[in-house]
Amino acid sequence: MAWTSFKWKCFFISCLVIVNVSAKSLPLNSDLFLRTSETVYKSAVNSLLTENQEDVEEDCDDALKTKNEVDMTAAATVNKARAIAMRNNVRPGQEATEYAIDLTFDGNSFKGRAIIDVLVSQATRENDLIFHAKDIVINNVEVALLPGADLKKTKFSKSGVQLKISPDVPFTSYKVIIEFSGQLAKHGLGLFRGEYDNETYVGMNLHPIYARRVFPCMDEPTLTAKFKFTFKNLNYQHIVSNSALEDNSDDTFRTLESPPHLWGMVAHNLAIINTPIQNAPLFARPGLTGQMSQPSVAINSYYNFLNAWTNRSFVDIIADQNGNMNILALPDVSKDWNSLSTVGIWEPYIMMTEDCSIRQRSLAFPKIAEAMARQWFGGVIYPRNWAHEWVLSGLATYAGWEAYKEFQSDGTSTVVSVLDAHTLFVTEIIQESLLLDAYSSARILEPANIFNEDVIRDHIHGLLKYKAPAILRMFRLLLGDADNDFVHLGARARLNTGAFQPIDSDDFIDSMNSYWLAAGGNDHEYIKDTLTPWIKNNGYPVLNVLLRRGGVFVSQERFGFASQTPVSYDIPITFTTSVNPNFVDTMYPSGTLGGTDTIDMDLDEEDWVLFNIQGQGYYRVNYDPELWETLTEVLDDPDQREDIHPLNRGTLVDDALNLARGRRLTYEIAFNLVLTMQHETNYPAWKAFVRNMEFLRKRLVAMVTEDEI
Repeated sequence: MAWTSFKWKCFFISCLVIVNVSAKSLPLNSDLFLRTSETVYKSAVNSLLTENQEDVEEDCDDALKTKNEVDMTAAATVNKARAIAMRNNVRPGQEATEYAIDLTFDGNSFKGRAIIDVLVSQATRENDLIFHAKDIVINNVEVALLPGADLKKTKFSKSGVQLKISPDVPFTSYKVIIEFSGQLAKHGLGLFRGEYDNETYVGMNLHPIYARRVFPCMDEPTLTAKFKFTFKNLNYQHIVSNSALEDNSDDTFRTLESPPHLWGMVAHNLAIINTPIQNAPLFARPGLTGQMSQPSVAINSYYNFLNAWTNRSFVDIIADQNGNMNILALPDVSKDWNSLSTVGIWEPYIMMTEDCSIRQRSLAFPKIAEAMARQWFGGVIYPRNWAHEWVLSGLATYAGWEAYKEFQSDGTSTVVSVLDAHTLFVTEIIQESLLLDAYSSARILEPANIFNEDVIRDHIHGLLKYKAPAILRMFRLLLGDADNDFVHLGARARLNTGAFQPIDSDDFIDSMNSYWLAAGGNDHEYIKDTLTPWIKNNGYPVLNVLLRRGGVFVSQERFGFASQTPVSYDIPITFTTSVNPNFVDTMYPSGTLGGTDTIDMDLDEEDWVLFNIQGQGYYRVNYDPELWETLTEVLDDPDQREDIHPLNRGTLVDDALNLARGRRLTYEIAFNLVLTMQHETNYPAWKAFVRNMEFLRKRLVAMVTEDEI
């Protein structure tokens, strides 16, 4: 009894020490990491596919082109877009077709003039015109009934986020001129002023709902219009935006059609410290030229990869675009950018010395890739409503991490060879999402349509940044094999057949289906039916594994730190045993579990079984006490523990501590397993340990006296 008490006291003290140093000195042995070039894409067991990828792509591309030619003429596309615009939320029956925005800057303030062409349906022409306008002062409104007609000063009122304009004569076509003014923000969103050293710059980042803070507009993601911007009195060396400058002008940009939230601008005195590849200049503070080599190599690799992966060259995205992907290392702003041709990235995420920390590289390289991927996923296609942002955010992260993996394996990234992208995706994306998603307050991926500003911000900047790519990764393995990625094929199809159109989950599912069914899938509802519980509920399942004579009995329940109503998921099942351990081929699910099942397997008393190979599934696994004990004994043997993949060792630690926190496992079992980490030299298990021990730290402190610390 005395020994047990002493052992646990030592364990608690060790936990405090390790958490306090945040495991910054933990070893990263690249030899033990999964090699993506060898093991990520092996042949799957029970392949769903009957044709090679080239044949599938060719057949489906032909089918999609034919359908596009027959069903979607140019006129039909315009009419469909107009019908969607008329069904908006801000003012049904009203459409803004063209904006000319003139902004003049004066210190920390600005004045603006918006010329807006407006169409109104016959049924609603008696109603006021309504625009979004927040945190700007409306000074004057004039309206003309027809192009070329006389302008007339018009009554208006402003309340909350809405500007209401009351024309004297009801009509179906208006030209509206609005004069307004406002203050530059300081938080990197809307129209803002940034500062560094003794310099300043001005930026415009309108995603997702900040256009209304810069000029009056119909600020919804499906409401595309033609935009022309003029930025006056900006005395900086460079000014970049979505489109090219008009001929013989240094402040007016050519007209492009898009939703308002996709526009951006940066006026600055940063220097072009390198051009990693043609059409992708890198801007930064002049004194940082010695920190450009690593990001430059990455940018070159990512640019080429994303052009090929999307099958849509960046320079040909849209006519009159700014031909450069301008990448700016912003010293004081860490916000995401979604505007075409303007890629703002926080300076520590892109500038790094040759001897920078592994932690900085593991954060920076994926961030650069994700920022560049948003040029396509967010810039070329955009959500039908912010409730569907998970599709775009998920695909941008998914594509970015694919670019990061390629960067590691293409021979150009020797400096970062110890950072395995496959491992980091599990530890930084999947496991982080599982932790956040266990709270009862976690937001679901796809709620009902949302229009409230606070809800939109919380939604798109929260859990979905992790959960969306994690779910896409799981479905990539479920639907495909080593050579066929239907998430990739579906994404590429939308980019090239539905460019500059809104997208929702059904659109994306249809795109995946077109390839999956051609490859041998036999149920057109399978993807939607399987995906729906994952995107329409928060939380996720825990797979319960019980030993039975001749096999194991598996069941599921919904997991969370608080009790929740039951949900049934189709869980992609992967497993291996100590009889024939295989952590590569078994990574691709052979099927799903919808309720309970018995899996036949011949296990001796000392044999083990592990589910969720390499931690790719979006669920946790809880074993019966006998299996937990066997797994703990294996992990406590320095030789035997190497039979278990490093990612599964990390997943065992992550699952055990979270299951204990959720009262589905005793802490004694969880701590016994964690004690085996004295033999661990690999990153995933330590990352899981550090992440989870913060929750216990406050509780452990109360059990340890000051003299013991």
